[in-house]
Amino acid sequence: MILGLCQLENLKINKEEKMKSNKFVALFICLVFVAGWAGCSQQPKSANSGDAIQQAQKLKDVEAQVKYLVSEANAYISSEKFDEAIKIAKHVLSQLDSNSAEAKSIIEKAQAEIKALAEKKAEEAKAALKKKMESLGR
Repeated sequence: MILGLCQLENLKINKEEKMKSNKFVALFICLVFVAGWAGCSQQPKSANSGDAIQQAQKLKDVEAQVKYLVSEANAYISSEKFDEAIKIAKHVLSQLDSNSAEAKSIIEKAQAEIKALAEKKAEEAKAALKKKMESLGR
């Protein structure tokens, strides 16, 4: 009987430790998610790609210009302004660094996002049309 009570007490302690551990893990996951979300929601500092290019031209060296423009282009992708990101990346490739892997990656990423968005819109239009057709048949 005493042995059974001791085992029961140990189970309670283990459950409490597991609950504390689970709460810590959940809190950690939430913090990681919030930090990631905040990083992804970067907003561009410039109003458009032309402004970004003008701001970059004020910087002293080409490397700083490329770094600034790549940052702005990524911010435009985060803001779903894919055309602006592509314009900036093309400027980097044509005027500053024709071998910029970051600029090439931005163009690929923006084009993929545009394609995915177009496919999503097409599917939504298709579903809406199908729904209208079904309602006409009734």
